[in-house]
Order: sequence, then structure tokens, then C-alpha cells
Amino acid sequence: MYLMYGKTDIGKKRSLNQDIFKLGQNADTMWAIVCDGLGGENAGEVASYIAVNAADRYIKDNLETVKDQQDAKELIINSVNTANNAVIKKAEAKKNLEGMSTTIVCLLVYDNMLHVANVGDSRAYTILDNKITQITKDHSVVQALLDSGKISKEQAENHPNKNCLVQVLGLNQTISPAYFCQEFFESLKVLVCTDGLYNYLTEEDIIFVLNNFKAEKMTNEFINLALKRGGADNITVVTIEKD
Repeated sequence: MYLMYGKTDIGKKRSLNQDIFKLGQNADTMWAIVCDGLGGENAGEVASYIAVNAADRYIKDNLETVKDQQDAKELIINSVNTANNAVIKKAEAKKNLEGMSTTIVCLLVYDNMLHVANVGDSRAYTILDNKITQITKDHSVVQALLDSGKISKEQAENHPNKNCLVQVLGLNQTISPAYFCQEFFESLKVLVCTDGLYNYLTEEDIIFVLNNFKAEKMTNEFINLALKRGGADNITVVTIEKD
């Protein structure tokens, strides 16, 4: 049995929450979708709302076709592509929504395997044996610099282009979601979050919360800690663990 909880908070300085999440479960399969709307006045909250609902609907409509792990992989990647198409279609239909976009992390647990697909810089982490691993791939200028060895991890933390993304949902018909898969080990814990959380917490903070709190209390503690550290952005957190 798995425990999964989610929570979003507007934060201390924003007048609008452009983050949104959805959780779902069917028999022994569960999924979570987290989006962070972008575009400021250009309806980032509309983009995230459309994306999360399109991905959720796609999963619900096609879950019965999943018979193995390859099917599970295709399901979440296709759900991300479906979300992208839905955002683009809406923006094309309404001129005032032109330019809206969103990040997405789509996660599926099927037959004790964890599948994750993402676009943008919202993240998923795993904690196993006190070791933290970021399992999503940031689609950002800074990540590209890191991958090429041009900057260090420490330099990336305060880089001036930290929030400059090279891939999001809603701007291009063709996207390339990053994908990750691993066994959901007995002691594994999963955190899915927007940058309103991880920009304010260290990896040590994340490990501490995951190791010292359970279930819904864990989710609440993440939100509270980000708020204490400044909370200048919207904050969204989803946690998953085995009971």
C-alpha cells in the first residue's frame, strides 16, 4: 500500500497561485501530476490548469490499456504530450492567452515500478538509504551549462539565468519529455515539487523532512519550511511512500 499526499500554497508574495496538482489512484496504480504555470500576466494559471486536467484525463481514459511497464512508460509520456497539445490549442483559440505555458511532472506507480516524465524545471526527487537523487531533468539554460561542465553545481545555485527555461508546455508542437524509471523499493520515498519549494530548501532539508515525518505531516512540513525561508513563490508538494 502506498501513501500519497499533495498540497499547494500561494506563498507570501504572489497574488495568484499558478501551481496546480492532481492525484489519482485505481486499484494498485497511482499517479500524480504537478504543473507550474508560466507567463506572468499571460495566463500561466490557465496553462497549468489545462495541462494538469488534460494529463489526468488521458491517464484515466487509457489506464486500462496498460499491461506491462512499456505501456506504463508510453502512458505518462503520451499524457505529457497530450497536455502540451491542449495548452497550445487553447492559446490558439483565444488571443489573450497567447504565450501561456507551464512546466509539468507526471508520475505513475504501476506494479511496483516508478515512472516519471517531465518538461520544464518542476522536479521529482527520491530518497533511499539517506541518499537524495533528483530523478527529473531540468530543461533550463543552467542545466545545459552544468551538463557541459561549464559551471559547477554551486555556481548553478545563484546563476543569473537560473529561471530561464529551454522547454515548457504550450509553446512548441514538438516537445521531448525527460523520462525516468526505477523499482519502488520498500524504503523509497518520493517528493514532487515546484521551484517554490526547492529554491528555498537544501538537499539536507529535504532529507530531514522525509526521514522525520510521515504521510500528510511530511507534506505540510515542506510547505511550512519553505514559507519560513521566505516563501516568495507559489509552493506545491506531493509526497509518496509505502505504508
